[in-house]
Amino acid sequence: MGYVDVSFNDNPLVAQVYVYDINEPNHLYSGRFIGPLSVIYFNTAHMDNWTYEQRKKTAVRELGHALGLNEFKMTGNSNLLQDESNSNVMFQGLNSFTDFGPCDRLVYYHKWRDDVWENY
Repeated sequence: MGYVDVSFNDNPLVAQVYVYDINEPNHLYSGRFIGPLSVIYFNTAHMDNWTYEQRKKTAVRELGHALGLNEFKMTGNSNLLQDESNSNVMFQGLNSFTDFGPCDRLVYYHKWRDDVWENY
């Protein structure tokens, strides 16, 4: 998919996403991206007892939201050439996928790399 730098950069021309651990047992979410603030929250009240794979799935999904990827049913993009439920982490619902799948990648390319999208 290309390189995504997960590090701090104080260059104002580079988009920043801030990541915080919070402990809010009364909230149902485990991970949450708030777009206008460019913030990802991981709720340790739910995630502390999770396996590595469960935490990774949530982190990948929230980073997908930060990259502008949405659940496929929300994209309205009828040009996707992959099955939306085919092993894709951004597909809404309970799943155990921890890596971006074929449709995740196509949505990413469509949003960020038009030169690649034109070749599909």
